[in-house]
Amino acid sequence: MPLILTLSLWEREYRKLPKQRKKAYNGEMPKRNNTLLHFLMERINTLSYEALALLWISVITGSTGLYFIFSSSTVHGLTTLAVLPLHEQFWNSLYFSIITATTVGYGDITPLGFSRIVAAIESITAFAIFAILVAKLVSHRQETKMERIYQLLLQNNTERRSHRRRKHL
Repeated sequence: MPLILTLSLWEREYRKLPKQRKKAYNGEMPKRNNTLLHFLMERINTLSYEALALLWISVITGSTGLYFIFSSSTVHGLTTLAVLPLHEQFWNSLYFSIITATTVGYGDITPLGFSRIVAAIESITAFAIFAILVAKLVSHRQETKMERIYQLLLQNNTERRSHRRRKHL
């Protein structure tokens, strides 16, 4: 079951309701949300765990690349990176990207100019993807537990019925 209940599923469930319960909704269906953000959230929600993890890692590596490209600039790069050798600029860019994606933000390296925009977008995007990944994991675990409870209840009811039949015979 996806994290976000789409309107088409809601409509199917609404149609299954008896007429008395439909009156509680006043016969009005919620309006469809056709925004780009809603579309992206639905698409991300359908991704597997592996795809979400890869998307999260790709946000980090893409931001690392942008920080590394801007690191030679003292106006749009990260503080203290312009004076370092190239390999240290790369590793510091990766470090800053991971710290930003995990929303830790130590403050030892700070973005300047255009890198601030990249850091803001990376932080929001990586946090949202990670939140969806965690929510999907929790949702899956809850579904498996509910299925197990349902199986136990069904088994218990079956045993009661068979016990009653033997008792009447």
